[in-house]
Amino acid sequence: MDLKQVESLIQSTLVPVVMISGCGLIALVVQTRYGRIIDRIRALSEERRRLSEGLGGIAHHGDPEDRLRAIEAQMATLVRRGLLVKRSLFFIASSVFSFVLTSFLLYLAYVSGAPLDRLFAFLTPLAFLAGMTFLLIGMIAMVLEVAASYSSTLAEVGMGPGGRGDGSGGVNVPTASRPGIAAGLPGDAD
Repeated sequence: MDLKQVESLIQSTLVPVVMISGCGLIALVVQTRYGRIIDRIRALSEERRRLSEGLGGIAHHGDPEDRLRAIEAQMATLVRRGLLVKRSLFFIASSVFSFVLTSFLLYLAYVSGAPLDRLFAFLTPLAFLAGMTFLLIGMIAMVLEVAASYSSTLAEVGMGPGGRGDGSGGVNVPTASRPGIAAGLPGDAD
């Protein structure tokens, strides 16, 4: 094997390694989002349990039944978002598997020699393409979750469909307790 062949082998095996590293970084971000969603579901579940049992120590405005309905709506949204993130993680992990398989196939093609060249010439790009496809699907799921997150946040603070648009989340909050409005800042007027 001459220097050009060694150089070509190193270059071709580095591409999957770079893709694996990139997928790892993306997976860290996705896993963090997943953890936050799960933590929020647990916190809302505990609040729902305490409200249902009539336990004190929970600050809420208005009727506890209204708060229970709001919790149920938030939990349903969080469960849908959690499913999107879980799917995203699955597809990102699948892409990592595909990129590892690509590296493995490149190595086997190098070691095996001529008899299996045609097989590896078919399987290697197929594994890489599968990894790219899985990564794309995982990223689409993540973008959908981010969109759902933004929509649910707007609804929770009263800026979304059915909200009052004043940022109060539908709760009657005195004007003096809402920063900006009490100060009369430009753009904050009703």
